[in-house]
Amino acid sequence: LFIMKIIIGISSGSTAIVGDAINNLSDFLSSIITAIGFKLSSLPADREHPYGHARFELISGFVISIIMLYLGIDVLRESLTEIIQPSKLHVSQTLIWILIVSIIVKIFQMIFYRKMFQQSGSEVIEANIKDSRNDVLITSSILLGIWIQKLTGYKIDGFLGILIAVLIIWSSIEMLRDFVHDLLGARPDEDLIEGVQKILDESKEIIGYHDLIIHSYGADRHYASVHVEVEVQMSLEEAHDII
Repeated sequence: LFIMKIIIGISSGSTAIVGDAINNLSDFLSSIITAIGFKLSSLPADREHPYGHARFELISGFVISIIMLYLGIDVLRESLTEIIQPSKLHVSQTLIWILIVSIIVKIFQMIFYRKMFQQSGSEVIEANIKDSRNDVLITSSILLGIWIQKLTGYKIDGFLGILIAVLIIWSSIEMLRDFVHDLLGARPDEDLIEGVQKILDESKEIIGYHDLIIHSYGADRHYASVHVEVEVQMSLEEAHDII
């Protein structure tokens, strides 16, 4: 998609299509980084990393967000240049068909990512769902812009480029916020906390507990510790078995 769009974008003089091509390039890089991140995150625990390597997935997502932010800013710069110094847009049937094929591919990609997210619960896969959705909206808006130009003769390519850039920047900032939030050690999910509390509450031998601490090391990989209270006359062996 990147190769096709960069060729038709440059040949037609469309900043919006070039911006869309750059966005597809970021998807390509993101997929490579995601694959590497998943591979590294699946490594078993070792002496230096006793809790495993699952946070590599979050780091890969963080890197993807940075790349997307940079590319969004670059598309914004190019679009502003296009508005100030507009160039002629050359529309062909090949251009139209490549854009339509791109939309179809991205819809299938979005469906595929959604199925993968349902299986894995991965935040990186969830980010890719949003990215594919944005790609469909971006390419559709370019087709709309071409149709408007045919009807009115007015070129809105630079303005569409700004819209695309804003979408890319907004998505990347949202992703950055979420990944930084998790890397810093966010509060665990309420359902997880309540699940642990339910286990403690249902134990008749435990008369109290405090200092519940839960650390997350990736999807469905959590480590928790809690201080529990038992009857003072209970033997150490009994208390140990209960805990």
